Amino acid sequence: MMADLARFRTFSTAFKLNIACDAPPRFKSFDVESTGLDYPDFTHLAPDVDYMERAFDDAKYGWYSKQPFLSPVVPTMRDDTLAPPGKHVVNIFGGHAPYELKNGVWANERENFVRNVMAVMNEFAPGFSSSIIDMQVLLPPDLEEIIGLPQGHIFHGEITPDQLFFKRPVPHYADYRSPVVGLYLCGSSTHPGGGVTGVPGRNAAREILKDWPRLRRY
Repeated sequence: MMADLARFRTFSTAFKLNIACDAPPRFKSFDVESTGLDYPDFTHLAPDVDYMERAFDDAKYGWYSKQPFLSPVVPTMRDDTLAPPGKHVVNIFGGHAPYELKNGVWANERENFVRNVMAVMNEFAPGFSSSIIDMQVLLPPDLEEIIGLPQGHIFHGEITPDQLFFKRPVPHYADYRSPVVGLYLCGSSTHPGGGVTGVPGRNAAREILKDWPRLRRY
């Protein structure tokens, strides 16, 4: 089991910016009439596949993306209790920022990376950065330190064919049971991974109910 755990890959490039601002981003390509929506609460900023590939290439070779993929979310457009009157919260999730930098450290590059993010935001939502009041920057090392995510991986480990089904998190322990009697696994490290589906928890509960007659004796 320990050898299998040692091979479990957790390479991550995810980051998050929590922003307090005076105004929500106004995306220049958004059109109310063609979409039928009053505002795009959840947006992906990636014009095409080539853009995504270039963004990942930067991270794959040990550096942060010059033009990162971004997913801005503006919850205050639907719930105005999350910020003072007239103000907004913007959560920017995205990639690609590797856990470790080749020939550099995040302490020296954090501000440069944030500038890259803001450049992308301003390209798609002109003037957004000028409305920022404050922000929290969570890079992969921050996510690991604060939340305990291995290498900052939001799914606790890579979701690839060889790390799914009966191999997630490791062979022989993919049935949500652990080596400790009565201790079950139900997070993103179990099949089918994360994504706010609730499926790992449901599956774990199903196995617990199967074991319940035996567990009651302990």
